Amino acid sequence: MNRFTQFIVIVLISLGLLEIVVRMNIEHPETARTFWLSPLQLGIKLPPYPDPLTKLQDFLDRTSDSNDSLAIYDADLGYTYRPGYADPKTLMIHNSQSIRVGDITKEYSRKPDSNTLRIAIFGDSFSHGDGVAYTETWGHHLEMELRSQGIEAEVLNFGVGGYGMDQAFLRYLNQGVKFHPDLVIFGFSIENTFRNLYLFRYFYKQGLTSIPLSKPRFLLK
Repeated sequence: MNRFTQFIVIVLISLGLLEIVVRMNIEHPETARTFWLSPLQLGIKLPPYPDPLTKLQDFLDRTSDSNDSLAIYDADLGYTYRPGYADPKTLMIHNSQSIRVGDITKEYSRKPDSNTLRIAIFGDSFSHGDGVAYTETWGHHLEMELRSQGIEAEVLNFGVGGYGMDQAFLRYLNQGVKFHPDLVIFGFSIENTFRNLYLFRYFYKQGLTSIPLSKPRFLLK
């Protein structure tokens, strides 16, 4: 057997072994379109991705029939957080204005008091404070620091996990301006630039998302 033949045999055997590994770790055997190399934690998915319509319908049914889900569909933003939502397990509390708070009874007036510095923050999960209590969010720390300096300040947290800069801007226009903030802060993270480019979150996350929704397109004029 010459070297070229040996090379071909090695390649074929390698491809065969790779096929076996892929099929052993396949995530959706009914479509055979995706696979997950769990030992390596690569999370590789091969396009075309499975049709997200079933997952989308499940999300809409689940969020419309109960108050158990934090995220809900929004025609302007793609999705937003449910007003009046509280979950002690995830530490997520939002008042009736869909603003994150430490106490669900906390409400904000449309206009701040004349002696109050009102700050509104917008951004993704880092601004929102996913995974931590309200008192551990940077917005709350900012409010406490300003007050310790003798400044009567209040910080309104409009952050939503997974948002790009476009959605955060629309949330400011749709909701933030109604509260007449004196100062607006956008919490930027590098991934925001990529989120600006996608239309369907399902495909951007390669199917690995609990929010299989689209987001709006708009023009700045």
